Amino acid sequence: MIARRDDVERRVAILGPGQLFGFMSMLEDLAHGVSAYAREEALLLEIPKARFEPAYMQAGPVATKLHRALQRSLLGSLAQTNRRLTRLISLARSGARAAENASLSAAYHGQLVAGA
Repeated sequence: MIARRDDVERRVAILGPGQLFGFMSMLEDLAHGVSAYAREEALLLEIPKARFEPAYMQAGPVATKLHRALQRSLLGSLAQTNRRLTRLISLARSGARAAENASLSAAYHGQLVAGA
């Protein structure tokens, strides 16, 4: 996935088979903030908002499967963020930068509480 800000593109994620993207903007009723490029041949499923909302909001087996898929995606993103914060904390500790270490540790523990 690519985020663009001030005419600068930045890679924010590499997704694999079965992974979802773009759903947060639909859930929050916002414009898409990222785009994506396929490195190889791919089959994509695009769900228009008019079909996504009823499938997500109504009770039933389709909604349950959709909820589980989105939760898996969100938990994967949270785990990746925690791994990156852990790596940054380790780097800060090895460089003996106490203030930066405390700030990163607070961010990491905030993620653990938010994900619980």
